[in-house]
Amino acid sequence: MIYVGIDVGGTGIQVGLVDESGKILCKGGIVTRTDIPFDMQVKAMADCVLDTIDKGGYTLGDVKAIGAGVPGVTDPRTGNIAFCTNLGWVDVPFVQEFNKHIAKPVFVGNDATVAGLAESVAGVSAGSDSSVFITLGTGVGGGIVFNGKVWNGFHGVGSEIGHMILELDGEPCTCGNYGCVERYCSATAIIRMARELCAVHPESEIVKVCEGDLNRVNAKVVFDAAKNGDEIALKVFHRYVKYLGQLVASLVNCIDPEVIVLGGGVSKAGSFLLDAVRARVLRILGSLPVYAEVQAGGRSFFLAHTVPGKRKMRHPESCRVCDFLMGEPEYEICYDPKRIIVTGHTVTSLIDKASRGRIWRGNGHIAIDCGAVYSGVLGCLCLDTLEEFYVE
Repeated sequence: MIYVGIDVGGTGIQVGLVDESGKILCKGGIVTRTDIPFDMQVKAMADCVLDTIDKGGYTLGDVKAIGAGVPGVTDPRTGNIAFCTNLGWVDVPFVQEFNKHIAKPVFVGNDATVAGLAESVAGVSAGSDSSVFITLGTGVGGGIVFNGKVWNGFHGVGSEIGHMILELDGEPCTCGNYGCVERYCSATAIIRMARELCAVHPESEIVKVCEGDLNRVNAKVVFDAAKNGDEIALKVFHRYVKYLGQLVASLVNCIDPEVIVLGGGVSKAGSFLLDAVRARVLRILGSLPVYAEVQAGGRSFFLAHTVPGKRKMRHPESCRVCDFLMGEPEYEICYDPKRIIVTGHTVTSLIDKASRGRIWRGNGHIAIDCGAVYSGVLGCLCLDTLEEFYVE
């Protein structure tokens, strides 16, 4: 049996046939038509699927199921799509419409979310307990995976990274809001920024490559010109890296995933982009205090996201930033009888199963990460009194 995957993008629709191991057997694709009604768009997708099956030498009888990733908010339970701004869809019955053309089990999800799940199963984040996938294309999407399961949030929009606010009262977004990540970190954003600068700097290599037609500008043209040292292209590149780095740093501070993966068309820039973003993220995180030493209630506290082993902690000022981001505390050892170390990072149930959903104390340590995403309990600690408070 084979499976069909459909990637519905803002500019193109890709179809792939895979076997049960995930091996790609055949590919197909068409240009996305946003100038035709929803039902005709779905028919074009179904026709592309049938053409790809035929191209691969298979029949519809060989197909066990079809999965589609769509750049919008979906309801996997009903197969409906609440909205997809890039394609102009609002509350449409995707699965029902698709089944009019191909009567096979069809599953639909947010494109970046299902891509993030695929990465966690068979990609670069395979084997990790937590990962975030950011797709950088016509728009910006995200997929958040914890312990092999997608995090969709209560209303199904938990991975809508593209519509986090990056600039208060910033550029208008297609969603109706202002300052969204998508307006600064997508390929569309790169094109917009390049066109704006090239309009007043016709000497740019970008203009020459496009032969004066700014409608031909794309992210690859801009990045290639930046690699060649073009001043205007570098301005666009550095501005883009600034915003993307800000996004990644925010995700690190908020979610602290084990792995962050960049995908989508823009990511094809490879190390040229990745190295710059990594440096920007480290610069942002490095400018923030990674630990604090405070006095409260007549006690001394050392506060950090996490800490390294006791030997390194003898001289915390000599530790690296990553020691306080990904260090592994030795909870069974008292580091310093004169102060209490308070950390998050490690879920308390991993220290002691009996502490699930509760703050853990022992050996001069207090661990306050109750694993709210798993236990549903958020723990808080008053340093003045050492009282514990919980929100469920």
